[in-house]
Amino acid sequence: MEDAHIVRAELVPGVGLLAVFDGHGGAAVARFCEKFFADVLRKNAAFIGGRYRQALEESFLRMDELLGSPAGAAQLEALCRDAGSPRRGVDMRGSMGCTAVVTLITPGSVVCAGAGDSRAYIVGASGAAVALTRDHRPEDPIEAARVRGAGGKIADGRVNETLNLTRAIGDLDLKQNKALKPEEQIISAFPEVKEFPLNPRPQFLLLGCDGVFESLPPPELIQLASDSLYSAKLTPAKTAE
Repeated sequence: MEDAHIVRAELVPGVGLLAVFDGHGGAAVARFCEKFFADVLRKNAAFIGGRYRQALEESFLRMDELLGSPAGAAQLEALCRDAGSPRRGVDMRGSMGCTAVVTLITPGSVVCAGAGDSRAYIVGASGAAVALTRDHRPEDPIEAARVRGAGGKIADGRVNETLNLTRAIGDLDLKQNKALKPEEQIISAFPEVKEFPLNPRPQFLLLGCDGVFESLPPPELIQLASDSLYSAKLTPAKTAE
C-alpha cells in the first residue's frame, strides 16, 4: 500500500484535521506527509490567525520545500529503508510523489484542500453528497494549459509520459522551472480549496484515494459508509463483566 493518512480530532482546540495521501513511485512521500504535514500546518502563521485557506495552500507548498532540502532527502531515505524499498540509498525525490486531500473541521465550516485525484465528499443529513474536490487530470483544459505553458507534454493521458495527474506533492523533477511560481509548474502542489458551512450539520465526511472511488461509484460508497455508521449506532457498546 502506498497510502497514508492523518486523523487528528483536535489539531488545536476546536479544529480537527483529516487527510489522505496517495503515493506514487513508492510510499515514501505519502508517509513523509503523514509524518510532517500536521506540524507544518499547526505552526503556519495563517493557520494560527484563522486564515485556513491560505494556511492549507502554504502548507502544501511547504511540503515540496521540505522534500527539496537535504533534511528531506535524509527523511525519505529513512522512510524507504523502513519500508524495505529497493530505492533506498538513491535520491529518488524527483520521481516520487503523492496526491493529497486535506480537510479542516472548524466550528463553522469544513475547509478542504485537494491536489491530484484523491477525493472528499460531505454528506448531509438527507444523504445528499457534495464533492469538495475535483480530479486534476491531463485532460482537464485548465490543467492541460498550465502543463503545456510550463513546457510539459501530454500524450496518452500522461504528463511527460509519466503521471496521469497534474497536481501532487513531490515529483520535483517536474517543478524545476525557476522562472515560474509553484502553482505554474508542470506538476504543481498548489491545492484547490473549498469551504463548506456546517449549518445544517452534515452526517459525515468521506475521504479516499482514487482507488477507493474506482472500486465503487461515489453514490454506492456513500451509501455503504452511511449504512456502516447507522449500524454502528445501533450496536450496543460492550461492557466489561
